[in-house]
Amino acid sequence: MVVAGPASRLAQRIGPRPVLVAGGLLWGGAVLWFVEQVGVTPDFAGQWLPGMVLLGIGAGTLFPVLSGTAVASAPGESFATATGMNSVARQVGAALGVAIVIAIIGTPTPTPAIAYTAFRHAWAFGAVCLFVAGLDCLLVGRVQAGRAPGPGDAAPGDAARAVPADTEPWGTVRSPGPRPRRVTAPDRAQTAARRAESAAEFLARIPLFSGIDPEVLEQLAAKARTRRLSAGKWLFREHDPWKRCMSCARADSRSWTRPPVR
Repeated sequence: MVVAGPASRLAQRIGPRPVLVAGGLLWGGAVLWFVEQVGVTPDFAGQWLPGMVLLGIGAGTLFPVLSGTAVASAPGESFATATGMNSVARQVGAALGVAIVIAIIGTPTPTPAIAYTAFRHAWAFGAVCLFVAGLDCLLVGRVQAGRAPGPGDAAPGDAARAVPADTEPWGTVRSPGPRPRRVTAPDRAQTAARRAESAAEFLARIPLFSGIDPEVLEQLAAKARTRRLSAGKWLFREHDPWKRCMSCARADSRSWTRPPVR
């Protein structure tokens, strides 16, 4: 917890590669500490505590930065898929690693020297894996945080932030500019066409509801209520608690104004 936050901010500032390499090597060095320093005589403060501290620093440096980097470059429409694949890869790697460690340790005899040697071999295997992982991170390129989505991309929050076509996106800030142009006849026709869209059709266009059965969409649309807001007004704001959003939806929309722009 103490290391993960600063390590993530450092990765955003200088790029993930040096942070990942340092975390992998430090984590491997912590396991190597157990190989070299831990013996058969109990000594928590002198043998185990330093190794555990190094493990925490190495894991806090490598693991969260690696998980974030693995999905950071995925397009918004593939963000959930990338997150799932990263989780699967982590679980598969953990299962294989545990299986190999158990095979290395085997079933040693109760003799302390034999059990000690078996665990040294298992720790050595773990240290080698972490060193290799850290060195492999040299191949990680720089990930641009908050990159602009390309053609066809959708931001990760688009499904939750989708709004009808005739309203403004949440968070839109109006900048001073020329007076709005007069609405011509074609514009009125286009606006009328957009407003003629049914609630079920609108829900079907939202990625969050796109895979739902049409009958269920019709039921959701039947329970929907229309709220119209004038320009510059808010129905509710992103990150508001759910109860506040519900009470806001029941309140008069004119009581919610745009927060000051910083």
